This record gives sequence, structure tokens and C-alpha cells, in this order.
Amino acid sequence: MLPSPLSTKLCSLIPGELRPSISVFFIFNKKDGLQKHLTEIQRSHIKSIKQFSYREVQNIILKAETTIQDSLCKQINGLFNLAKNQRINRLGSGLFYSAIEKHDEDEDFMDTREAHYLVEEFMILANNTIGKFLLKKFKDCIPLRVQLPPNAEHVKAWLESHKCYVDLILKLQGIHPSPSLWPDRKLSIDNTPTEKNELLMYQHWVWKKLLLAIEQKDYTSASQIIGCDEIHPFSCLALDEWYEYQERAEYKCSGEIHTKQDGSHFTLGIFPYTHFTSPIRRYLDIIVHRLLHCALDNKNSCYTKDEVSEMCNHLNEVTRRAKKYQKQCRALRWGYKLIEEPQIFYGFVKTVSEKEVSVVYPGHRSLPKSSKTIQLNCLNALKKPEFKTDTSNGRKILELTWKKRLYSFDGNTPSRRVE
Repeated sequence: MLPSPLSTKLCSLIPGELRPSISVFFIFNKKDGLQKHLTEIQRSHIKSIKQFSYREVQNIILKAETTIQDSLCKQINGLFNLAKNQRINRLGSGLFYSAIEKHDEDEDFMDTREAHYLVEEFMILANNTIGKFLLKKFKDCIPLRVQLPPNAEHVKAWLESHKCYVDLILKLQGIHPSPSLWPDRKLSIDNTPTEKNELLMYQHWVWKKLLLAIEQKDYTSASQIIGCDEIHPFSCLALDEWYEYQERAEYKCSGEIHTKQDGSHFTLGIFPYTHFTSPIRRYLDIIVHRLLHCALDNKNSCYTKDEVSEMCNHLNEVTRRAKKYQKQCRALRWGYKLIEEPQIFYGFVKTVSEKEVSVVYPGHRSLPKSSKTIQLNCLNALKKPEFKTDTSNGRKILELTWKKRLYSFDGNTPSRRVE
């Protein structure tokens, strides 16, 4: 992040203030959508009219009551419709996936997801467009955001372990799980048999909430419940394991990339992809802006291949440390919060051993591993845990026995009489 006053004043889009910028102009038409051949990248000046919060934009999209003037509301809804069409083209059936993770500690992503999607789609489109433009100008010295495909053997085992459910995971719709082993294998709901094959397990509270939404004809909420993979047990466990196999996205100099697959961003399914849209908070975006100025002026690159490679390696290490620190801070914050106000979490058992149980908590994937592991000796069981085999499906079951019983628990703190 650039220091203040650069980040908060001089470089910020403050309403009424003229700011120099580099703009990417996209042309859309109603019939064919984005006209890629008409895209232009130019220096420009921007005078912002108003700053919006995600909540304000969400209210406009949902046609909720707002004090925002009609002309701005009309423009935002027009942008949202364009972004929605872009998202359909990019994700296909994955469009119906509903995320549960919070982007911000003080704001629930689920409550403002359409507003986030609006920003996200144009951000991805701009970053991809700038990557293509710069590669044509300086093919050997562009910093790209790269994510390699997961290990093929891990994917093979994952597909076999979760074969009944992988094609139903909305988050992964359209993904080619292992391009090297099965280039034509794509995860899709269309791959599931039309006849009944396996029963899908729903949590009781989720099922009741879904039925209520349908009875009230609240199909938006019903769609979000169905599309939230993390609250459905088997989809959640399969998705959590999939995340474990993913390679870390990193910056890489284009001159060190020899194939399209080695330079692609696997999760986004995009080549090339760079970071351009956030020069205030990311240094690599500033590097990309400098390269853009050279390209627009028809000058040679301001960086050599070796310089870009060195900066990418440095930024990868800095980013890794920053994310680790952020994760530890989040865990510490959660710890203090839970001390002050204990909460009940729904979780799914992932693995069990003779010593511990690992649990997946929907919506809290960023918590450290230690927070998702329960030591069996802390559960105060009556006797040593015992593994048994389920005769119906051959799965191993861990049996725990307690002498103590908790017959009723409503989550309320009992009142105390003061004498």
C-alpha cells in the first residue's frame, strides 16, 4: 500500500478531483457482447462523481430504497448487466456458486455478492487485456500472475475418492482438473447420470431453510442455499481437499515461460493474466503501469528480463510472508473474540486417527490447521477410541463412548441467583 497522503489523496479517486490515469475502453453490444477488436488502452483523466460502498451498490442492484440519484443507479445497473453476461461466459454453470467466506471482517460477502461480482468481472477482464497488450510489445519482460495445475496423481486420487460428487460441485464447474492426463475431462453437472445414483446429504437446518425459501417463493435465497458448496457435507469435504492440492499463485517473468500452460492462471482459466488494476495497494501494478507508459510511447521496455525476474521472486516472498502474518492475525483476533463470546460452529469430520479428528468449518478455511484439529484425549471419552467397519459401505467408523451425557443444550447461559 502506498503511504498517505499518496494512497488517500493524491492517487485516490476523490469525487470532484481530476486524476490522471490509464483507461481500458471496452465496447459491448446487446447481441454479441464484448467486441474485443475494438478495445483501446489510453492515457486519460478521470473526475469521480461519487464514492460507493459495496452495500450502496448492492442496494441499487437489488432495487432497494436508496437516496442515490436515478442517473447513477441506471448506469450501475447497466454495468451490472454487462458484468453478469461476462460472468456467464467465463464461468458457465459455475455462475450459480455461492461463496460463504468473508472478504472483509466487518462485512458479509453473501450480503453484497452482486456488487463484488460487478467489480471482479471488470477487474479480471482489464488484467487479462493488459497482459495480452504488453506481451505483444515486450514478450520477455512482463510480470505475469501464474498458477500451475495441481499434481496429476493427486487429482487422479481425488477424482476416484469423490467420484459421485465432483461433477456436482458448482465452484469447480468447467474446470479441467488435470489437463496433462485428461485434456478433455471437464467437471460439469452434465456428466452426472440422469437416473438416481447416490443420495445427496443435506444438513437438517439447511434443508428446512431451503424448504422455507421455496414456500415463500424466495428463489434467490433458495438458489444461494443450493449453490453454496461449503454447507453441503460431501461437496464441502471434496472442495476442501481440492484446495489442498492447488499450487500457490505467484508472479513470474514472461521470459521464463515456454508454454501457454506454464504461464496460465489455472483457477481463473486465463492466459495471460497480470495485475494492473490496483497500483495504490500493490507494487507489481506500478511496475505494469510503467511498462504500459513505455508501450504507449513506443519506447523500449524500462525493465530487463533479469530485473523483472528478480522483482517477481522478491514480491513472491514478500507476499508469502504478508499472507502468513495476515493469517496469524486473523487467528489471534478470532481467539480473543471467542474468549469474549463463545460460538457454536457447524463442522464436518474430514479425517480421524487414533489420536485426533480433523474438522472442516464452512466459511473458515483461512483458520490455521491447529484450529481445525481436535485431540481425542481432550474429549474425555470413557475408553480408548475404537475403529469399526461399516458393513453397508466398507467405510471405517471411529466409535467414541462417554459416561457423561448432555441431554439438552440451547446455547443460552444459565441465569444465576444473586443473594
